Amino acid sequence: MAAPLEVRFWRQVDKSRNSDCWNWLGGVDTRGYGQIWAGSPTNKGARVHRISFNLHMGEIPSGLLVCHTCDNKLCVNPAHLFLGTSKDNAQDKKLKGRCHHMIGEHNGRAKLSEKDIQSIRYLYGLGSCIADIARLYKTPHATLCCVVHSKTWRHL
Repeated sequence: MAAPLEVRFWRQVDKSRNSDCWNWLGGVDTRGYGQIWAGSPTNKGARVHRISFNLHMGEIPSGLLVCHTCDNKLCVNPAHLFLGTSKDNAQDKKLKGRCHHMIGEHNGRAKLSEKDIQSIRYLYGLGSCIADIARLYKTPHATLCCVVHSKTWRHL
């Protein structure tokens, strides 16, 4: 029989480093957060910062996240954890300068280059119709409508 969750949890926590963070030494999920099997019926791992919050502060209200003040995904120190909404978490991330949107060519899904965008807008400004430009660039008409009306690629 497996040891109780709290016992298994503390076996994997390192509080001895020269840091205020209590780092998780066990397994991590695909996003880099510490996880532990919590005996759930779905057999999924539970994120350990949520387990730590439960152990030290009590239940997590439905719809709230457990966020890190230290921005360390492996930290389980309850002094570094706070409750917040998804919006609170996004604002915290932005305020700390960790919000890097991949825009333009830096977006891995971009099919056009900045040079293409400038050329497309130039052609449209000269009076070329969007359908002709779309055929030239082998790009859907709707995509080019967004480009020429600056709904996308607004930074240019």
